[in-house]
Amino acid sequence: MISATSAAIAVAAFLLGSRGWEECISTTDISSRLGLRPQLVENAIGLLGEAVRVVDDCVLVSDPLDLAIAAIRLGASEKIIAEKLDWKMFEDYAAKALGEAGYNVYKDLKLYSPFKFQVDVLGILANHGVVFECKHWNPRASTPSKLKSVARSHLERVKRLVMAWTRLKLPRPLRGVIRLVPAVLVLREHTPAPIVEGVAVVPVSRLRGFIEELPSLAYDDRVKVFIVD
Repeated sequence: MISATSAAIAVAAFLLGSRGWEECISTTDISSRLGLRPQLVENAIGLLGEAVRVVDDCVLVSDPLDLAIAAIRLGASEKIIAEKLDWKMFEDYAAKALGEAGYNVYKDLKLYSPFKFQVDVLGILANHGVVFECKHWNPRASTPSKLKSVARSHLERVKRLVMAWTRLKLPRPLRGVIRLVPAVLVLREHTPAPIVEGVAVVPVSRLRGFIEELPSLAYDDRVKVFIVD
């Protein structure tokens, strides 16, 4: 007999695959589609915490990445969950978390001339900030060599962002400098190292804790900090 935990993982995968945050899906629909008893579906939803709520028999997803994190913590395959997500969800999740922490947030910054680059999310608070590259590739591809390649590309991207700062009309520091921490946001819970090639590698499940640490990371010798003056 299927356990409540296994049922919760199945429900999460179903909601993510059917984009359950965009329309009303009833517990009856889920029960029928997954072949689970209605009571088991209700118990499963309870295990997914605040990521899912039921209103008038509509199963509503508060945030797909919160649901993905809940499923992975219950033992879901990161590979299967990653296949149901896209980079835009990661970008929105990072922007939301930074905004809630009081940061000024800039998304999808890009330039085509005199050089080409694109930055997913920039967050600035007082004299420090973070530049996120949002990745959600197959967790098995999150090898040390893959992360090193991504980190090096991101460093070049942040370098170009600083060079284009005025052109993009981004805020200058009122006094002193702005210290920018380069970071890559990934789904994988257990990354090979928290800092790769001077770039912070941040699992989405630890994003809010990482944001709390940003003021000190901006002065961490292990991080390749970029200066805006």
